[in-house]
Amino acid sequence: MAFTKRPRTLKACIAATALLALAACGGGSSEGTGGTGDGGDGSTAAVRIVGAVEKPGAYGEHELVAAFGKWAFTHTGNYADGSKHDLRGPPLISLLRNAGGTGSVDDTFVIATGSSGRRVAYAMPELLFDSSGRYIFVDVHEWVDGTTWIPIAGAEGPFRLTGSDKSFQRDVPNLRQLEVRTFRSAAVAVGGGVSSALTVSGAVNKPARFDLAALQALPASTVVFDSDTYTGVSLWTLLHGTAGLKTDPALRDPTVAMVAVVTGSSGHKELITLGEIDPAHDKLNVLVAYAVNGRPLGADGMARLVVPERYFVTRGVMNLVDIEVQTPPP
Repeated sequence: MAFTKRPRTLKACIAATALLALAACGGGSSEGTGGTGDGGDGSTAAVRIVGAVEKPGAYGEHELVAAFGKWAFTHTGNYADGSKHDLRGPPLISLLRNAGGTGSVDDTFVIATGSSGRRVAYAMPELLFDSSGRYIFVDVHEWVDGTTWIPIAGAEGPFRLTGSDKSFQRDVPNLRQLEVRTFRSAAVAVGGGVSSALTVSGAVNKPARFDLAALQALPASTVVFDSDTYTGVSLWTLLHGTAGLKTDPALRDPTVAMVAVVTGSSGHKELITLGEIDPAHDKLNVLVAYAVNGRPLGADGMARLVVPERYFVTRGVMNLVDIEVQTPPP
């Protein structure tokens, strides 16, 4: 039942997945430099990278192509009108590496913002090349008439974030800003040890405390992880169905901007984006588990977080004490 140790810094995770990414998508690349604030060709259109990075700046078409043009990352994206388009651009994780995003995977996440104000939150492990061969891209060009690549036009461009769920729900057309933030919650360490209850707090309609009996009374689900079968409550069911989410009425698709910070008794925290677990979006079955192979969790506490092994980092939390739902401010 022990989790495999995996790299936890952004640089280490990039290094661990680089060869797999190249094998899947082809090509090699030279490293770019920080953005200078324009597109390098007189254009003012650019994506700003800000926040917890060493080299904040603006990246226009010229800079993106110059820095990452040899990577040849091509894929299909769905536009808001339902049409499919062949697109190309660098993986988001590569842009953050270029900007010196050296924060730990454990305590940072990304908020992507479009010109319409649309915001989508992504956990750092989501940006990594995962076991199903998916990446998240900042797209620059689209393939037209089966003959040539041109800058993305209209309301979708000139840059767009194409998300991991192969649908429009977590994409950001007309991408304007990528901000790396450090996540926190009000929950504090309680000295470690075996947990006996957890609280659901933050942006929910019914904050509550759940002991083992309360969790067992909710609809049960299972997840197989590291050859063990965990039984518990889907995190989405607990937050959406039981506690009820307080969503921002000003947002067209509010859950994609929301996150849940999960805390263990030792103070260890993990961030799960609600876009990952919302069945309308990425459908990741994250579990608040209370049993493994039909038995109590023992030293892992009354409940633990189990995240299916899609990514190349471990995101579990043992001895859960709090799950705080947040809508990060602009």
